[in-house]
Amino acid sequence: MSSKTAPYEYAFIGMGCANSLLLLALHRAGLLQKGQIVVYEPEQKVQNDRTFCFWLEPEKLNAYQLDTLVSFETTNTKSNLELIDFVEKFLVQFEFRVTRLHAPCGTKAGIYAEIGPAIEGGLLLSAHSDVVTVEGQKWTYPPFKLTTAGDRYYGRGTTDMKGFLASMLALASRINDKKLSKPLALLISYDEEIG
Repeated sequence: MSSKTAPYEYAFIGMGCANSLLLLALHRAGLLQKGQIVVYEPEQKVQNDRTFCFWLEPEKLNAYQLDTLVSFETTNTKSNLELIDFVEKFLVQFEFRVTRLHAPCGTKAGIYAEIGPAIEGGLLLSAHSDVVTVEGQKWTYPPFKLTTAGDRYYGRGTTDMKGFLASMLALASRINDKKLSKPLALLISYDEEIG
């Protein structure tokens, strides 16, 4: 189906096991009743100059806030508070109940956000906000700026895992909490990349 004839409610990057399970969970939660779904399947998956990429249309990436998320330099040795501020402000405008989870160090935080009825059960989506360091690496493109090169998009964290975080925000902007029979929760963590 062409995006010119109908808007998409959900976009998936590939239809591997994780996305298949997510699609099933959305179905079971009753979130796919009238939504249009599009799957972007890369023709090939490669690693280039330690730079990971998405094969997506530029307007889709911009709509999902990936360019903004990549711009935050949230390597595991640095603060993630600017990204957390951005995500919290974004979610609050869509009436999510947001709780900030402060790290003992004071320079990092996570977020637990929820929308829908305040009851047990529901669906939780999770992503980490930190990325691997770029120190000592040679990059063809700036790692903390989403760069378009042909049909590819480059930047630190685009696949691990700010791409999924961007998809979570896209979903958050489209949820109608009045139609949720159970809550939808989003969890954004830090220090996943310390190993």
